[in-house]
Amino acid sequence: MKIKELEVGKSYVIPLVVLAAVVKETKAKKPYLALELYDGIDKINGNYWDWSGKTVPEKNTILNVSGQVIEWQGTKQLNVHGFTTNTEKHINEFMPSSGINIATVYKDAYELASNIRDEFLRSLCLRVLDDLRSLWLTAPAANSIHHAYTAGTLIHSLSVAQIAKSIAAAIPEANEALVVAGGLLHDVGKLFGYRINGIICEMTDEGKLFDHLFIGAEFVGNHAENLNLLKDTGTEAKLEILRHIILSHHGKQEHGAVVSPAALEAYIVSHADAIDAAAEMIRDASKKVENSKWTEKIWALDNKPHLTTDYVQAVMRGNIE
Repeated sequence: MKIKELEVGKSYVIPLVVLAAVVKETKAKKPYLALELYDGIDKINGNYWDWSGKTVPEKNTILNVSGQVIEWQGTKQLNVHGFTTNTEKHINEFMPSSGINIATVYKDAYELASNIRDEFLRSLCLRVLDDLRSLWLTAPAANSIHHAYTAGTLIHSLSVAQIAKSIAAAIPEANEALVVAGGLLHDVGKLFGYRINGIICEMTDEGKLFDHLFIGAEFVGNHAENLNLLKDTGTEAKLEILRHIILSHHGKQEHGAVVSPAALEAYIVSHADAIDAAAEMIRDASKKVENSKWTEKIWALDNKPHLTTDYVQAVMRGNIE
């Protein structure tokens, strides 16, 4: 049983993981427990109105939650009647996952880096993949917006590099080596800025203090120097452009970029990043509705509904009556 299968008005007992548990008060000053719960795919809020005040479950605890499903402002919620600790399931069963073979993605990223036709950029990308392998295989790309699951940064970075490579192939004077390296390394700072704590994607202290763009540009610069890859002014100039791509990949400063793009390759990586993030959000939102033309509102995409991927595919197959 998963959250998306719960029907309004029915009661269930379902194993869920605690993302947050906060004691609050009703208007009558009676304490209740507000819960945010997770099934490994979706989240649901629950209120335990008859809470005894004795036990506040800790984050990442697996509970057998009993309660009735209600609808509040168009969203399913749980009126919790009680819960017990689940001792049968392991937290790894609820780990946020893409369902993609991570080892294959890492291999594909390594192969793409190996084919970069610039010795400096190729060497740098391969060493970053080698030296941070354990982080590439684990770090999510966000708390919740897109690619918020194990190895989300790796999956997103490979996709951005592949998209950027295709764009560069269609644009005269665009340098393929720079956009592939920029795509692979544009979010390298997220390897230090995000982590999975139990099953919860969260920012590290470093991520909160410095942001992944600054962390990434600093890391790439320092790593190239420590590896003695900066052999002449030519490699230093290439590094300068690569760091600019990292610092500008959010496009505009109001969107989080340190600076706006100032090179053709920086624009290419920025747009490749944006389209891959948007695609992931629309796919994810589409999975959460069944037999629907529209997704729920997607906050990061103008906070509006979008046509579901299933609906668009059905239209193109001629399956819409």
